[in-house]
Amino acid sequence: MKTKLEDDKTIVQIQSKAGEDSRLFGSIPSKQIAQALEKQYQITVDKRKMDLPEPIKALGYRNVTVHLYPGVDARSVSTSPRRSSRALA
Repeated sequence: MKTKLEDDKTIVQIQSKAGEDSRLFGSIPSKQIAQALEKQYQITVDKRKMDLPEPIKALGYRNVTVHLYPGVDARSVSTSPRRSSRALA
């Protein structure tokens, strides 16, 4: 699982509404990232194991560290919020 999460091709894409200044209407919390990771890559991760100091509030790439087991972290699960005309449920 660590190898899959750290792969450069593992980019979680989440659609969300954003303004002209690339700021999101609302934010993307770790729960939404975990759900998208499971849907897109069939990898189940507990949202509480993600190191996301604050929800994502702007478009662009973010690296998120996932604590898999004691002493084992996957560094670099990239998330990329994309502008959309509608937000995901």
